[in-house]
Amino acid sequence: MTHREQCINIIDSFNEAHLPNIVTLLLSLKASIDEAVDDAFCSALYDKATAEDDGYRISAQELRAKYGL
Repeated sequence: MTHREQCINIIDSFNEAHLPNIVTLLLSLKASIDEAVDDAFCSALYDKATAEDDGYRISAQELRAKYGL
């Protein structure tokens, strides 16, 4: 049995009155997982940038002037 099938069986085991709470719980869980995935992605980008740091720095003003912002 796949994980999807297991989830569906669990959801099917709840009565109709419980389903609004289950929906709220699942949406909250999905948002938490999505946020954790995003945090891991950003952390990996930061780690890569830190590892590749050559010490060069540019001010916000220099950056704006360089790119015409």
